[in-house]
Amino acid sequence: MQIQITKKIDFSGKELFIGLDVHKKSWSVTILVEGMEHRTFTQPPDPRALYNYLQRMFSGGNYYHSC
Repeated sequence: MQIQITKKIDFSGKELFIGLDVHKKSWSVTILVEGMEHRTFTQPPDPRALYNYLQRMFSGGNYYHSC
């Protein structure tokens, strides 16, 4: 059995830019950190789900910018 250990990245104080392509059935979300694309994914069209994801995965980061 293999055990995978992942190191959590510290986003404290970093600015995150969130790009949203919104549709009725889904949202495409792109997250930029320090000018580089960090992740692109599709999610249900639910602002609370996006907020919870950002809180969980990017705690400490500043994500005041979105478009």
